[in-house]
Amino acid sequence: MVAYNGYTGSAKVSVIKTNFNNIKNYVLAEKFKCEAGAEKAFDNSFSCLGNSFKDGKTLAYRVEIYFKDKIKNPYGNFNITNGGGYDADNEVGIIRVLGFSGPERFRIRACFKIPCKDTINHLKFDLNLY
Repeated sequence: MVAYNGYTGSAKVSVIKTNFNNIKNYVLAEKFKCEAGAEKAFDNSFSCLGNSFKDGKTLAYRVEIYFKDKIKNPYGNFNITNGGGYDADNEVGIIRVLGFSGPERFRIRACFKIPCKDTINHLKFDLNLY
């Protein structure tokens, strides 16, 4: 029984880390696509024209919408959300996408294992959009 619990716990951690990295890598790829001259990103649902990809809040909202049904939280909570914290144990597994302006930046955060107050259980990614 103990070995099984350890296996399922490490599998959940792996799923969260995979979700986090998939989102991070997709955002970076779409940003590069826009910088290379494409007109649309996120399966042609987001304009690369103007400053839309440089607005952190708009980007966080777009990422949340895009991934809402594409990832699963193995702990059964929300999958992804635009905003909120990640240091309470009931937030384990939830991918947080945050957008800021002035200067424009985008942030991804997640707690992959309880206790979430312990920073060694956090995943973090920051992207400057200017």
